[in-house]
Amino acid sequence: RYILLQFVGVKDAKGRDVYEGDIVVARYGKKNQKGHPCIVDWREGLAGFHPFAGSRINNERWEVIGNIYESKDLLK
Repeated sequence: RYILLQFVGVKDAKGRDVYEGDIVVARYGKKNQKGHPCIVDWREGLAGFHPFAGSRINNERWEVIGNIYESKDLLK
């Protein structure tokens, strides 16, 4: 009945915890433009959560905009 989501160990630009299954977007450039939505999920090859593992991503540029269970329309 319940879906338990794993906290990935980072917070988004607004200080909210990021969980597996969240949909996030990055902001780029001086105009703070939004990138493409991305699902936060475990990647065995990275031994971490995509898009945060194995890179030098500034977590403060990412924003949670929904999750795959409640906001599937955001992925279109």
